[in-house]
Amino acid sequence: ESLPGRAASDTRERVVDSRSRIPSAGWDSRTRRTVRTCSRDCSWRRRASSSAPSTHHSENAPALDPKRSANEVTGRLKIAIYYPWVYLKGGPERTILEMRRRSRHDWTVFTSHYDRAGTFPEFEQIGVVELPRVSVQRRYGTVLRAAAQIAATKLDLTGYDALVVCCDGLGSLLNFRNATKPIACLCFTPLRAVYDEEYRARHLGTHQSLKPLALALERAWVQLDRWAWRRYEHVFCISETVKERVLRGGLCPESALEVVYPGIDEKSIAPSAIHERFFFLPGRMMWTKNIELGIDAF
Repeated sequence: ESLPGRAASDTRERVVDSRSRIPSAGWDSRTRRTVRTCSRDCSWRRRASSSAPSTHHSENAPALDPKRSANEVTGRLKIAIYYPWVYLKGGPERTILEMRRRSRHDWTVFTSHYDRAGTFPEFEQIGVVELPRVSVQRRYGTVLRAAAQIAATKLDLTGYDALVVCCDGLGSLLNFRNATKPIACLCFTPLRAVYDEEYRARHLGTHQSLKPLALALERAWVQLDRWAWRRYEHVFCISETVKERVLRGGLCPESALEVVYPGIDEKSIAPSAIHERFFFLPGRMMWTKNIELGIDAF
């Protein structure tokens, strides 16, 4: 979702660091394309440093230090990946786990809200760094405070080759203080309360008394969001619908966008000769999941 859907129990700031492997399915080829894009841009910047200025989409991202690590020589990169809130058993969380499990590169997960009881237990087996904590509640005040906290966050990217930001609303604000490395975006959706027409109409309709404030905040957000998105080298959208939202919102030129669908492990799926009067429809019970459409189809 564009914003987190439910509050999580309070936990202390912590760093969980181990290197256990995780079972499951899906993103290896997509991960390689993400890394190739970052690697290509890094080498391009080193060549361009002695020639004409760049006209690349992310003109604000600096050139990398050619002595930064031995990873580039071996072909293995050290990548930081940021997702604001790891607290559900959802698509973004599963995608992050699979990218890390199936990639030959070294990934470190950063988050501003980690709820080990609410999310997949595999996160305890990998390196998860929790930053100063933000709320996952959807009230205006808490969302504004979370946005300010994320925008003020500065990661220690010493030794890293690239940063991947998982965007489902506020994540891109991290770019303001972390543009010392090439940044790629894995976009699950831009902020739905602004860029999803159906979501926006429902949001404004249920907050009639706050509509003038909501519209003023929306205009300010669009300008701020466009500024943050200028830091991206490349953007991977998980669907054509998400790509359309990005283009409609003027966040990124189409030349910097690529649609990459989340993968599945087809080897774990097999047809069954057993039929029952029910079917499995994964997803939370929330109106945005369009559960009714699945029921009608069945």
